[in-house]
Amino acid sequence: MADYNKNYIKYFRNIITKEDAKYFVDKFQNEPTMNDPQVDGSLINRQVSFGNEIFDKCIERINSELDTKFVYLGCWIRKYVKGNKLTRHSDNAFKNGYVLSLNLGKSDNIENILYVYEEDKTHEVILDIGDSFFFPGTILEHEREEIKSDYFYSCYLAFKEQKSLSLI
Repeated sequence: MADYNKNYIKYFRNIITKEDAKYFVDKFQNEPTMNDPQVDGSLINRQVSFGNEIFDKCIERINSELDTKFVYLGCWIRKYVKGNKLTRHSDNAFKNGYVLSLNLGKSDNIENILYVYEEDKTHEVILDIGDSFFFPGTILEHEREEIKSDYFYSCYLAFKEQKSLSLI
């Protein structure tokens, strides 16, 4: 397994407000579709044009609490519907990067758990609206079992440490 900083695996409660989460879901729903890919049966998986807005809401706290400067790489929002799942994988969109999995909204209070696998530990991540989990998504495999909620909006925000920009 590749090297990563274990201190960069962190749960952020209320990294954005519920009002901000609703605002971003509304923007997502009103953004023109561009042949949205179906991934693992999810209804929509789209790189969004307003990812920098989400990044700006989160980055100060992330940089402060992790005592490192991170920079934005991209943002995708996925709308899951009941029965969808995210198969176990590590991300391959970029090298040695980090991701913030952010709950933007769901139809109910059912826990749709994100599993993140380290060699010696499995993180069972339960996120309320506005909560997020930061981890090295290009290194650690992760998955979601079948979604039980009618719908669930998950944001995937991609980062790199500023010092490692030359590796893009």
